[in-house]
Amino acid sequence: MQLRGLVAAVVLSTAVLVAAHSDMNPLNSELQWGTYRPNPYFGTRPRLPNLLLSGLMWFGLDDQRNWQKIRHSCELGDNLSEYGYSRHNGRDFGEQIMRDNNQGVEIKST
Repeated sequence: MQLRGLVAAVVLSTAVLVAAHSDMNPLNSELQWGTYRPNPYFGTRPRLPNLLLSGLMWFGLDDQRNWQKIRHSCELGDNLSEYGYSRHNGRDFGEQIMRDNNQGVEIKST
């Protein structure tokens, strides 16, 4: 089975955000940005309060009504055949796959 779809990802640098908070402990700077967001299929955020949150949303293109079923937060009714981290070191590396057969989308992130 071949899955297809459109995925848009935006990668944002945190250098400006971190520089704005010079009170950050330099010993913890390597843990400043990570997958600290529960509930989305994929989401990242800095450990500083009130700053940028990022995530991933998708929908299939095979049916014009699929945009009404946009995926972002983990919901049992989404019936994804596979999602979650297959490898994650808790610091700076993670690998996951999200397979959404209903929408015809497969996303791999590392």
